[in-house]
Amino acid sequence: MVTIEGLAGCHADGPLYLRRRALATCRGRAPTLRRSRARSPAASSFASSSSARRRLYDASSSPRLALLARALEADVPVAPEPLLRWIVDVPLERVLLGTETIPAVIRTDPLSSQWGAVGTRRRVVFRDGDTALEQIDHLEAGSQFRYVVWNSTNDGRRAVRYAVGEFRVSPTATGAHLVWTYRFRGRGWPTDRFLRRFVERDYRPFMRAAMERMRLEATRDLGRAADALSSSAGPG
Repeated sequence: MVTIEGLAGCHADGPLYLRRRALATCRGRAPTLRRSRARSPAASSFASSSSARRRLYDASSSPRLALLARALEADVPVAPEPLLRWIVDVPLERVLLGTETIPAVIRTDPLSSQWGAVGTRRRVVFRDGDTALEQIDHLEAGSQFRYVVWNSTNDGRRAVRYAVGEFRVSPTATGAHLVWTYRFRGRGWPTDRFLRRFVERDYRPFMRAAMERMRLEATRDLGRAADALSSSAGPG
């Protein structure tokens, strides 16, 4: 048994991808590992070989090497920085309205003191009672927002270990160009075919509907905010 020290206020569970990052980056220092009891030489040898296998597994589990990746793009008449902040903060029930195969989100339950910073978590609850966990993995103002989704209870859990979602924004002449990418880490054979079918038939339409909803709602919300700011400034 291994006890993790130096992780107060940090998460050391979830997908292997997140656990490795937590160990390496939590509060800018690597935590120490303390074994609760001595091991025999045979057990130590087995642990070493197991650690090597875990490292190889982790390399293959990187979001960069995910089994399936799908991306959608849209132009939004809003500046990049407020748009990305809006995407981080908007209640999911406003934009994830569901499709015929994936139900709408009805609420999110906070699992951290406040959502919106790297490392914070929440539970996403769907209309049919299914849930998933979500954690912010990376946030760069006006540029990038990346999050990890895992522990889903829907049918996709049979084929998906975890998924990494990412929003990237870049400036355009009329506002911002938004790219939303989802990378799905599968469980391998024999569920590969199911994963591809789930992504193409179920999740891609869900993303498409959500992207259009985000474009409309962000334009409306942030357009109103800009108009209000302009009105309060007055003439001249």
